[in-house]
Amino acid sequence: MQRSMERTRARHEFWIDRGGTFTDCIHRDRVTGELRVTKVLSSDEAPLEGIRALLELSEGDPLPPTEVRMGTTLATNALLERSGIPTALVANAGLSDLVRIGDQTRPDLFALSIDRPAPLASRTIETKARHAADGTTLEALDAEPIRVALGAAAAAGVRSVAVSLIHAYRDGSLETEIARIAEELEFQHVSLSHEVSNELGLLGRTDTTLANAYLTPLLTDYVERLEEVLGEDRLRMMQSNGGLVDANAFIGRNAVLSGPAAGVVATSALAEELELEEVIGFDMGGTSTDVCRYAGEVARTFETEIAGIRIRAPMIELHT
Repeated sequence: MQRSMERTRARHEFWIDRGGTFTDCIHRDRVTGELRVTKVLSSDEAPLEGIRALLELSEGDPLPPTEVRMGTTLATNALLERSGIPTALVANAGLSDLVRIGDQTRPDLFALSIDRPAPLASRTIETKARHAADGTTLEALDAEPIRVALGAAAAAGVRSVAVSLIHAYRDGSLETEIARIAEELEFQHVSLSHEVSNELGLLGRTDTTLANAYLTPLLTDYVERLEEVLGEDRLRMMQSNGGLVDANAFIGRNAVLSGPAAGVVATSALAEELELEEVIGFDMGGTSTDVCRYAGEVARTFETEIAGIRIRAPMIELHT
């Protein structure tokens, strides 16, 4: 344990916020404890550019041992701008339009024309396979039509698959069978609703699973590129719940408020340091604006709607 702490202290420490327009980097010198900051234009290489600038290194110079903690609006902005990974949704026959219909809540009660956000799935695939409410199988999976439909989706450029079947929270075996077919066809990512959000409520479960499939490959590609330079186990990411996770476990469902959540954590820390009972946090970025309220504790929620998509996951409560 003592040796582990010594190794950590021997590394440079960086805290990074990768936003849609700018990336802000803070460095604490491992010897003097001095803090230095820099701001660079956001890109996939921006965190590395910021680290090199703070360490006065040239492009291509190897990095010394570092510890990086980072929050990012990459997933948030991908939802807002609909710029995630091309994704297919596999649903029960007759239920593929569920995410488009939603719960029919009108976002503006008196508006005559409602402009709803575009759906995340670029195509939907239906299957007659179905479980009953008690988890028993009403109709087994016919694999060949699914294989053909997924093959056509792959040929059209779809890279990720979300599978959400009714009553899968009781028994996920049908979803698992579909996942095996998708993996044989070498899709980059497959999200199953009974693994992502194993709860009653098909709409919330489907939205969450679809968002996870839509965002996770984007995040995985991003952190893998960073770890190629930083090294494994050097990068930890802020999650929507305000906690940190190793980069290789950073998934879409838990990343939609990564950057904003870090701002709320900072707001609460400043409020406590200044002994303020109530504060409003406001962060206006180039792509999104984040607002939070702190009144003695960080408020949390377990289901929220972001850019028209319901996400079921522990999150810090804020408006983006």
